[in-house]
Amino acid sequence: MRIVFLFLLIIISNVEAAFENKTLSVRAEGMAGAFTAVADGAEAIYYNPAGLAQLNLNEITFFYTHPFDLSDLKQNLIHFAQSLPKGGRGFSYHQLIASTNYREELLIVGLGTFVHRNLCLGINFKQMYLKIGGYGQEGDIGIDVGGLYEVSPKIKMGLAIFNLNQPLIDVEKSYNLGLSINPKENLTIAVDLEKTNRFDLEIRLGQEFWLTNNFCLRAGMKRNPQTQPTLGIGILINFIQLDYGCIFHPALGPTHLFSLTKWF
Repeated sequence: MRIVFLFLLIIISNVEAAFENKTLSVRAEGMAGAFTAVADGAEAIYYNPAGLAQLNLNEITFFYTHPFDLSDLKQNLIHFAQSLPKGGRGFSYHQLIASTNYREELLIVGLGTFVHRNLCLGINFKQMYLKIGGYGQEGDIGIDVGGLYEVSPKIKMGLAIFNLNQPLIDVEKSYNLGLSINPKENLTIAVDLEKTNRFDLEIRLGQEFWLTNNFCLRAGMKRNPQTQPTLGIGILINFIQLDYGCIFHPALGPTHLFSLTKWF
């Protein structure tokens, strides 16, 4: 009964089904997930694969959290991204585990490339695997696509469509539209809109402000239908960055996020 409760908790708290709306980047979730038009690091593979084209260095990240501060729920991932002459590519492996009877595994291979000096496009291929104790297991392949357009040096627009092929596993196709503005070199302000077939429009607002070259603050808010504020910090030293984020849920406990990133 406990495992069934945890399984339902995962679905209800994320408003959708398996593999949906997970926290897959400490940086992006510190900005409430308003990242479709930012997408300038390896985490672009989760928010807009076109952003992989913006990589300047190779990057590897390790991520860990207990969703809603529940010890029985564990979420971890590792992703690697490589800068290429005309773009970038990324690889990610993600697990979500509830005790020993519920497991999601997600393997992603993504590619982003410039097709014009102001426009980049990207695509993901995903292998999704779901196992529920006593109910069996299922797997399928998903496809994501995205685009990123630089309107001006300070304004970018992004569009991403996830699960374009609508895999057999109960995952929703989602449409994400984003806008990011850099009024100052050390400040990013972003807004995202997400729509799925079954659920209402979700609005996400976020900002990232670098107080110094080594320390930044992040904050954001997402709403669908309830408001969830988010906070985060980043500390950068010698091409190594430690990130912390927190997502406050209106009914459940907060989710504390941790990640370690190395550029080379």
